[in-house]
Amino acid sequence: MSVKAEEKAHLEGHRWQISSLEFSPDGSLLASGSWDKDVLIWDLYTLETSLTLTGQHAVPVTSVAWFPPDGSLLVTGSADCTACLWSTDSGEMLLRLREHFGWVMGASFAGNGSALATASWDKTVRVWDPATGALLTTLNGHTKGVYSCHFHPVATSTVVPHS
Repeated sequence: MSVKAEEKAHLEGHRWQISSLEFSPDGSLLASGSWDKDVLIWDLYTLETSLTLTGQHAVPVTSVAWFPPDGSLLVTGSADCTACLWSTDSGEMLLRLREHFGWVMGASFAGNGSALATASWDKTVRVWDPATGALLTTLNGHTKGVYSCHFHPVATSTVVPHS
């Protein structure tokens, strides 16, 4: 099988390599996380940066994930061992999740938005309440770092980690 790829646009804005990309739930925006410590939100209709999330991570941003129902929130994971929850309307950082002891490499919201999972090099997946930042549970047992995690698309309380 062959695949044809064609560049439609070139988005410039980051000062260093991009580590994570994710489309918003409606497909109109693209979030890009970078080793420059910033997250840029791109409007895919205008091909311009609509929002810059900066100043909360002192080291590379390693992951981004949108709040699934409406894209009103974005979570960022970082090499600073934290995840931050942001308002995509105002650009305000709402919560900082601090329980990991290794880089936060991945994040995923439950399909209904009721939970947030973060995956880390500390060999855990932690599940949080995105409304309060409360740690709900920690999934242990991995012998190596966990690079990503995803909620099952139908069974919204099932998290699948990848190490």
